[in-house]
Amino acid sequence: MYKHLEGVTILEDSGAYAENISSILTIIICTVGIALNALNLVIATRRPSKGSLHVYLITLSIVDGLYLICVLPSRAFRCGNGCQTRPTFSAQIYEKFVYLPIANTLVVIDAYVTCIWAIHRLTYIHKPRIITNHSSIPVKAIALATIFSAAVHVPYFLKWEVNGNHLERTQFTLSNSDLYYTTFLMVVTRALPILTLFITNILLLSNIKQALRRRKQLTFQPSAQVRGQEILACVEIYAALYNNSKMR
Repeated sequence: MYKHLEGVTILEDSGAYAENISSILTIIICTVGIALNALNLVIATRRPSKGSLHVYLITLSIVDGLYLICVLPSRAFRCGNGCQTRPTFSAQIYEKFVYLPIANTLVVIDAYVTCIWAIHRLTYIHKPRIITNHSSIPVKAIALATIFSAAVHVPYFLKWEVNGNHLERTQFTLSNSDLYYTTFLMVVTRALPILTLFITNILLLSNIKQALRRRKQLTFQPSAQVRGQEILACVEIYAALYNNSKMR
């Protein structure tokens, strides 16, 4: 496997081998994930329920499935060329002009949809009439989050340009505008969703704890649904941190 006589070092060969394994595992995970999200979408659309939770589950299945579809070609490009550690020109074109803008947009949509769901649950606790009387609120909020997420990632298409057989950074990337844009993007796509999820779920946990104290005074045991809400709130905080790690 190691070709010392041709000047190929163990480190370089090990890097190519690791890239090979990583690409194959990514393709397998993405394929399975796409199939499961498609199955979840089919099941969700066939159910008669049309509540807000139903809307969020369908949205997350679509967004997560599209994200995996974006990731799949980026690894297939490399695996199709012997799993090279350095991406080919075609892979670079796909990464800069398709994968990064669209995949990051989908990650932000995922984060904001989770935020909308957390706010929706918190609002239902304090003012249930607002939720029950306006069933179209989740759809409108998700649509606005999608438009906003797509709009803030438009400058991604301005960062690179094709010059012959290679990519070059544009003047936008080399100017202070890119620095301002990156800072803005960090705030609205990472800090804001994480802060929103953290605050809403802390408030939700606080309301659940107060409800449990009142139930104990009435000698009632907390239901499994209440415990599930606590676990879901903690999972959403973790999901926000995980979505933050997927951003590039």
